[in-house]
Amino acid sequence: MVWGLKLPSGFGDYFPDADFVGYDERLKAYFENEMSPKEKAQYGEFLGAGYVAHVVGNFKYEPGTVHGDSTPFRPVADHEWPEKYELFKTYRTLGSLFMMNSQLLAVDADFKDAVERLDPGVHEFRPIEVIMRKGQAYPKQYYTMLIGRYLDSFAPQKSTEGSWEKPSELHEYYLVSHNTKKYMSGLAFSKCTINDAHLWRERRLSRPEILFSDALKAEFDKANLRLPKHVQMKEV
Repeated sequence: MVWGLKLPSGFGDYFPDADFVGYDERLKAYFENEMSPKEKAQYGEFLGAGYVAHVVGNFKYEPGTVHGDSTPFRPVADHEWPEKYELFKTYRTLGSLFMMNSQLLAVDADFKDAVERLDPGVHEFRPIEVIMRKGQAYPKQYYTMLIGRYLDSFAPQKSTEGSWEKPSELHEYYLVSHNTKKYMSGLAFSKCTINDAHLWRERRLSRPEILFSDALKAEFDKANLRLPKHVQMKEV
């Protein structure tokens, strides 16, 4: 079967109240000092819907794809990986996967190891230093994760009626009707399309945002990982 993970909407162990350290400054320095006039013209501006929004999109969307009028997304450049994340509150424990600002994903070493055992060479991980309120390093190593596989396995016609919605007829994308087990468990996915994939994003389904296999779920359970809400869905 297939599992769908919905990213959290409120602060907590799976979405800590925090922010990147020095990240915007590094991106701005690149934009102002190293980017060619032609590249700058593609983005139009640094903030807003400009360069920063494009960098964030590079972490979430398949390279080469276009959303709206934006420049095609591309692989994440070395200077676009965040290096530090500072917590604004005290957290006794953080999730094995937690969402950072702009929906970037951080995972611990056990999560990373499980993924790399089953999906070697598919996804990217870069160390990120998590800093506590008084400046000390959080006592656990985390990694920014870039999911490197995109599939078109969602099968709306074989899903339970009412489990999904399509916000616009202009775009070929869907989302689960409500973020509850009742609706998420009604979504169906093509077994032959998934094949031997273990972690991926869907091309035509924007929510839930992360999907993974039964085999990877077993690895997570074996390692006692703490994950945001995830629901078993149908494989057809």
